[in-house]
Amino acid sequence: MDYVTQLRINKAKQLMGQGNERIREIARQVGFSDEYYFSRKFKQQQGVAPTVHMKSRRHRVATYHTAITGQLLALQTISSAAPLDPKWSAYYRQKYAGDIPVHLRDPFDETFSIFLAHKKGPYLLGSEGAGSVLYDDLGLPKPATSPDTKEKTMVLLTLEGITTINPDRIVLLHPEGGEQSYKDSAVWQGLKAYKNDHIYYLPANPYYNQAYMPLGKELLLDTLEQTLNK
Repeated sequence: MDYVTQLRINKAKQLMGQGNERIREIARQVGFSDEYYFSRKFKQQQGVAPTVHMKSRRHRVATYHTAITGQLLALQTISSAAPLDPKWSAYYRQKYAGDIPVHLRDPFDETFSIFLAHKKGPYLLGSEGAGSVLYDDLGLPKPATSPDTKEKTMVLLTLEGITTINPDRIVLLHPEGGEQSYKDSAVWQGLKAYKNDHIYYLPANPYYNQAYMPLGKELLLDTLEQTLNK
């Protein structure tokens, strides 16, 4: 396939991910007057028809491991957020890098904890609500020393208790102004996540209050995808 046609196909894929325009209109925008000719060229390069590609873009999936990303590609589903690991071959990086809107770092050698700042103390969130976004949707690993939260939705800790977990990265959900006492704490400042600037402060409303609802989980997922990519 010639270079110009490849550029047109790449532009068409971008347009497919931005809205619900018809194939005919997308073909016209990238310089094809015949939508059927466009469809043949698209399938020739991508291996699937443009209609199949568009359906796959409606599945919003974030993956943090290249093996899972590759398995989804075999099912004709492209991740909306994924790390472009250097182990990927040049072919796959060239073919799919433009299709994955958010390029994540691969943090599988790092651990994550998510806490809710409360007047009683920090609550470690388990695998429900906001915690499920980290541990189930994104598949992020917990520290080995993290308390068991299988039987509870959250566990009350002290700041000193967090030091025994000492995760590589922390998400702190807090009420308005509730994060400042943590930032001012010498114990908090001693955490490696703090020293490495790997603490993400997010307001409890809406990220905790609405995280048990589908739209709330989607909102948190969107925010984490962008935040972890910085």
